[in-house]
Amino acid sequence: MIIKYRRLLDFLRYLRDKRHEVRHLDALDLRTYFAVASLYWHKERIERRLVPLETIKSLHPIVRRTAVDLVAERTKSLMAYRGAIIETGRVDRVLQDRCMPSVSPINVAVEDPSHYIAFEGNGRLEAIRRVVAGLSGVLVEVVVYHPTNHESCLRRLRQIRDRYGLAD
Repeated sequence: MIIKYRRLLDFLRYLRDKRHEVRHLDALDLRTYFAVASLYWHKERIERRLVPLETIKSLHPIVRRTAVDLVAERTKSLMAYRGAIIETGRVDRVLQDRCMPSVSPINVAVEDPSHYIAFEGNGRLEAIRRVVAGLSGVLVEVVVYHPTNHESCLRRLRQIRDRYGLAD
């Protein structure tokens, strides 16, 4: 019973945090919310890991004006560190937090051993992609979620990508 209330409170917090965008939310946004929430609710374990940028797929495109503007700001901020990124070959969490502060890190689910789907941090990933365009092998620090119901969660994420036109 308590878990149901906690999930309802989580959903209400999501709506509160999106209040400036609520009029733009649609059924796919709600479906996305519940798919992402299921990863949080059913996580078996999480781990921090450096993964190649080219192995991370975005869950959704960046299309809302507020998100597009934020990506532009983050890209500009991160561009000041492009030389350091080229030198180290990575964008770790410290650099992400310095240039692209956010409530949560870049969170991913393992699709297969060499592919991930980002369910949080898609705007930050887009900014990183813009800054390192033309470079290969750049590593990005992410938080990898391992859900107890892995296939079910992945199926939901793939369906969302498909609805956004991002299916492989």
